[in-house]
Amino acid sequence: MTLDAFALATLATHQKLELNNVMPALETARLLTDALEFRSDPGVWAMVHGAGLIWHLEELHPFILANANLLELTDDGPADLLDSLRLAELMTSLLGGTPKSVFGTTKVVSVAAGVRHATPGNPILATASGQMGPLVRWSSGREGFITAGHVAQSVQGPVTDANGVRIGTVLWSNDPALNPTTKGDVDAALVEFTPGASGQFGPRSTIVPAGGDPLRIVSSNSTANLLAACSRIQLGSTNAHYADCYLTDRRITNPGDSGGLVETNGDVAGIVIGAFSRRDMSVIQSVGYQLAQIRARSGHMVMT
Repeated sequence: MTLDAFALATLATHQKLELNNVMPALETARLLTDALEFRSDPGVWAMVHGAGLIWHLEELHPFILANANLLELTDDGPADLLDSLRLAELMTSLLGGTPKSVFGTTKVVSVAAGVRHATPGNPILATASGQMGPLVRWSSGREGFITAGHVAQSVQGPVTDANGVRIGTVLWSNDPALNPTTKGDVDAALVEFTPGASGQFGPRSTIVPAGGDPLRIVSSNSTANLLAACSRIQLGSTNAHYADCYLTDRRITNPGDSGGLVETNGDVAGIVIGAFSRRDMSVIQSVGYQLAQIRARSGHMVMT
């Protein structure tokens, strides 16, 4: 998922949108994300957790995901950038002077610190407990599934079900909190089923959902609408940065949901990695991005 793909999907879904309105929002969102892309200063990321595009009042807007406490924000949002003088000054500094278009169109969503969702009491157990994500296949009939990297951190480690029965082995894993970079990263693990264990495979397509699309957490059947897309976010108390993430318009996940499959209209959209509080939102990483990273970095040509 890229902001471009999200913008195009939203444009194709909502007939009232016009290209000449979407493109300025996309260009400003790119400007904001580029300003943050190589920032490793913890002070910056403590105040700004990400940027991207938000679906608000039937339109796409560039937006900033901001720390409500540090920036003394009272409106959970989406609010106007000019409502926060401190945030406006920070973005002006990062951009080396802020174009008028940024101040005039950018929205702000205020959150408290984000948390990842791996805790005991859910269907799979590896390094931590979480959920089974999308089923995948690759060469020579091998089968398995994707889960969150922070759920299954140990390569060659066992993965069991809720009853303690081994169902798989971790072949590859990446947890951004363990391997911090100055860019967004993937939070995913590839698990191969043990002999005798399998999932119910069927023809499944991966998709970039549009703003306003329903997103369903398969394990709980909880549904919310897609609020925003970010090229990169900071989540949790570490310097962990996650690429290509979706944010829902309300929180529909709980501790222990990490790695869980997220669908939109029957297609695979991503997996759960965490949530933000205050302006409650669940955080989902794009499955297209995860599949591309697993293929490039593990050598396994996985497909759903």
